[in-house]
Amino acid sequence: MLQGVTTLTDGNDGTSPFPIKEHYQKIENTRISPNWAVFVGQGTIRQEVMGLENRDPTAAELSIERGLEPSPYNAAMVVFEIIKGGGASAVYHAINSDDVDLIMQHPMTSIASDGPMTVFGVGSPHPRTYGTFARVLGSYVRERNILSLEEAVRKMTSLPAQILSIKQRGLIKEGYYADITVFDSKTIIDNATFEDPHQYAEGIHSVIVNGVIVVEQGVHNGNKPGKVLRGPGYIVGNE
Repeated sequence: MLQGVTTLTDGNDGTSPFPIKEHYQKIENTRISPNWAVFVGQGTIRQEVMGLENRDPTAAELSIERGLEPSPYNAAMVVFEIIKGGGASAVYHAINSDDVDLIMQHPMTSIASDGPMTVFGVGSPHPRTYGTFARVLGSYVRERNILSLEEAVRKMTSLPAQILSIKQRGLIKEGYYADITVFDSKTIIDNATFEDPHQYAEGIHSVIVNGVIVVEQGVHNGNKPGKVLRGPGYIVGNE
């Protein structure tokens, strides 16, 4: 919530809750702050078939622990070893930044993150878990002028809502649910790094979910007005 996110889509590119029906019921019973929707992630399917587990250590750290130089070759061998033993997760630096700029500017590119829901201070998540949207608004918009502010906001709100068939969300419009993030365009920036990923972004003042204020002056107030959002493929009783 402190990143300004009002709606989470879980499992879109990795592991998702399974069975989904039980998680729907748990969320509806306990309540959450943001809205929540779920896809059946490819990682979940693989786990169900192969029993693969995700783990936190990086390949470089594991190479060093084994007395090896953290080279690409040694890291690859460590990963293969872990895969044989049950599973591994990794962060890959594989895309040229110029390509990211071009892709981001395409009119049909929406901005989102596949960072998992994370407990603060636990594990070693990718920095995007804490800083995706603030990084775009601070770096790609304000500092580098890759996107206009208006286009960046569209790519974070109405465009993904349209692509995912999430009705009556993504716009400030009469009859729509009030999912709104109030931020300072002059100060918003991400702080999370690969070395220290558990750092909240700066410049987000307030977050409103379904018309209820959840974050005030950068602090979560405990409200939990979030809803489970079901798409056009939902059939009652067939979660």
